[in-house]
Amino acid sequence: MDIAAADVAACETAARQPSGRPKGSIAMTIDTFHAYDDAGNRYAIHVRRTYIDTRGADGLARRVESLRSYHLSDGGPVERLDDDTFAIVDTGIGLRLTRSAA
Repeated sequence: MDIAAADVAACETAARQPSGRPKGSIAMTIDTFHAYDDAGNRYAIHVRRTYIDTRGADGLARRVESLRSYHLSDGGPVERLDDDTFAIVDTGIGLRLTRSAA
């Protein structure tokens, strides 16, 4: 199977799965790091990037990168507030990349 056929097969598989991603897209975890709340609890944050398969005006298949998204290990969304501050969307709990001095 050539690369283009493998890409199409992967996209068709992704399109059949009820994942919440657009049809013809693939989501990949590209990084994982830890952040801490004010009580010192550690949370694993996974950085995901979705790649969208499309065709150009010339008819050739292309893969386009979308924005990064941040998620907890359980899949819950996390909002990036700045370089080292995050918030869990469902609870509003603030997270930082370094532990607070207690």
